[in-house]
Parts: sequence; C-alpha cells; structure tokens
Amino acid sequence: MMGPMSENLVSTRAQLALCTSRLMARTPRLNLLFLDLDGTVRYSTDPSGFCNRPEDVAVYPEALAMMDRFKAAYWRIVGVSNQEGVARGDLTWEMAVGVARRTGRMAKPALDLNGRRADFMFDDILICPGDEESNAFRKPNPGMLFAGMQNVITRLKAGVVHLEDCLMVGDSDEDRECARRAGIAFMEAADWRAGRGVGPWLKKAEQNLRLMRELKKELGLT
Repeated sequence: MMGPMSENLVSTRAQLALCTSRLMARTPRLNLLFLDLDGTVRYSTDPSGFCNRPEDVAVYPEALAMMDRFKAAYWRIVGVSNQEGVARGDLTWEMAVGVARRTGRMAKPALDLNGRRADFMFDDILICPGDEESNAFRKPNPGMLFAGMQNVITRLKAGVVHLEDCLMVGDSDEDRECARRAGIAFMEAADWRAGRGVGPWLKKAEQNLRLMRELKKELGLT
C-alpha cells in the first residue's frame, strides 16, 4: 500500500515520462543546406582562377541573396570545399583557412526566425586539404557532409537531421556524386543562384518552425 508521498512520486514520474515522450516525438527536424564554395558561392579575382589568398575572394551577389532566403526560412548552411592545393604545396593550411574565413565574413548577415540579424550566414565551413581519392572527407566522398550534420547538431544541442531535409548545391560532377553518396538531393549552382526550383525547399522548414513554436508554448517557454 502506497502513502501520499509514494503516490505523488509515481505521478511525477509519469508526468516526466509523458513530457519526455512528447519531446522525443516532436524533436525539431533540421534543414541543412550544403554549399560547395568555389564556383558556387565565390569566385577568384586572381588571373589564376584560384582563391589562394583572402584578397582573391569575391562572392556572387546572387548566392548571397539566396543564402539569405534560406537562412530566413530556418535553414542551417554549411560550406564544404576541397582544397587539394594544400597537399600539392600551392598554398599552406593557414592560407586555406584564411580564404575560408574571408568567404564567411563576406557573406551578409541574414534575418533569423525572429526577424533579427544573425551574426553569420554560415553555420559551419569545412575544408579538406587532402588530394587522395581514398580520403573520406574529400569530395566526392561524403565525409564533410556527415561531419557538418554532426557539428550543427552539437552546436545547437538539439534537433535531428533527416537526409530528405538536406540539399547539396554545387557546380561539378564531383559535387553531384558527393550528394549521391550521402543520400541527399542535389541542385546545380546556376539553378540555385537563379532561384529555379528552390520554392519547395524553402517551404520544408515551415512545418519545423510551427512545431518548435507549439512545443515552446506547450512547455511554457513563450
């Protein structure tokens, strides 16, 4: 026979279990946009055609505008770039990192879900310095994509990634194959920058946003 304290403890545990099950069932699904950098987001002002120095970096205005639209629609954005020039000795690792940082700084801040300006357009930028085809992180291998998924989840400390909620944009067969190996959709860079076919992708996050608002209201966080 249970006393009042035991009954209250059982009731509390039941409420906690119910709350936990609701959270698990309604964990927000994250939408991830993976962007190749060279030829998709940026181009070089150097005659060589390569972004070997930060000052060589120029960003397509159409890419910035499209990134802004995706960011405002609650997409997380991850840049992924092969930099085999490091392995060949054309540039140092520090130079490659400097180019990546320059790219990130040139991206305009975007509106977040509450209409405020985000600090950064990119949630993460990953670069692979190796030139070996067996390198799991070198495109067309999907290592950088899977690492980007994990990094975003870790930084947010919430959410889950479903492959059908991810989109890869690039300008090469290497990028297309990378998306195929990762099991996610692919879009040509020129089409993406022009906004062709992006409507259904932008709408994908609406359901997740509605779910998050409902969950915050249910938990008394609003």
